[in-house]
Amino acid sequence: MPSAEIAQFVLFGIQFCIYTSISLNLNLEFGLTGIPNFGKVLFVAAGGMLGSTVMYRLALYAFNLRSNDIFESSPLFVYVHIDPGLAKDPLLAVGLFAFMILFGGGVAALLGYLASYPAIRLREDYLGMLLLGCGSLFAVLTAYYPPIVGGPENLTAPNLLAGFGENESYAMLAIAAAFAIGVFVYAQRVVTSPLGRTLRAVRDNEVASEALGKDNINIRRKMLIVSSFLSGVAGALWAINWSQIGGLIGGDVGSTFPRLLYTFFPFTIVILGGAANNYGVVLGAFLLTGVQTVTTESIPSLLATVTIPGVNVNLLDDVLNSLQFLVLGTLLIVVVLWRAEGLLPEKPTYALPKDKLREMATDAQS
Repeated sequence: MPSAEIAQFVLFGIQFCIYTSISLNLNLEFGLTGIPNFGKVLFVAAGGMLGSTVMYRLALYAFNLRSNDIFESSPLFVYVHIDPGLAKDPLLAVGLFAFMILFGGGVAALLGYLASYPAIRLREDYLGMLLLGCGSLFAVLTAYYPPIVGGPENLTAPNLLAGFGENESYAMLAIAAAFAIGVFVYAQRVVTSPLGRTLRAVRDNEVASEALGKDNINIRRKMLIVSSFLSGVAGALWAINWSQIGGLIGGDVGSTFPRLLYTFFPFTIVILGGAANNYGVVLGAFLLTGVQTVTTESIPSLLATVTIPGVNVNLLDDVLNSLQFLVLGTLLIVVVLWRAEGLLPEKPTYALPKDKLREMATDAQS
């Protein structure tokens, strides 16, 4: 069993990787293409929740489990039958893991495709409001329509990493890190490719890009679909981690996938680090995850061992609960006021290597 310090470090790493993955694809949408996706939680939660509920049903079928209410029976099914069975059958666990990842990403991409039709032709402000409304609609459906993830009953999802025993948290960290690295490599290649320059043209001047023969609507739609797929995979990974540590997949998006964490935090990361700069996004994710960990884990743990004379315990808890928002809000205001482009501003990309451009400039002057 890892020590408390190591467990906290592993949790920090997992959260950092998930935030980085979501923020990088948000950077492709917002920073590079100019799509203000304020409904990002829709695609993250759809990947996590719908992936979990379908994977759970497949596990019930695999272990021949039946019930009049599969969600009410999920704690008994999971802890007594499914988790021990997955620990003994790693091939089945790997199959369910791969299915959940692909299904979560696929259903999020489908939602991105459907959302693009009414949304993608709108101006930026109306587009942002519509996507925000789509996220709220999904929250209502999951909260009050039990067949999705049980509604108010919630879902106890199987632990797909049960076969790793005490090392399951390290396995989760390795998987999340591999995914974050893959998303970063993909996002960086997009930024430095001709596609990246096309996306910047669509973002900066739609009229000019159309005059050059670019299909702005189709370009934005494709980017929304790809980013939604990556968000769905990130949501599925977080749901796997959430079930691993004993959390319920809540019928209300606000419990497992709150809008604060999976819409506004990624926007904060992009603004802090620097829009359209992937290295800045990684830096912003590190800062936000660090602030969140210190203010919600380290400082409360330290103060729990200290008695402050004259300070009410309930008041202290309220202050600690608001501390991360105070720190993040202050940091965001400072960056916006003194470095509006972020800590690492956007850098121009060139169609040819710089050495080749210098050579051409020299030849032109001679």
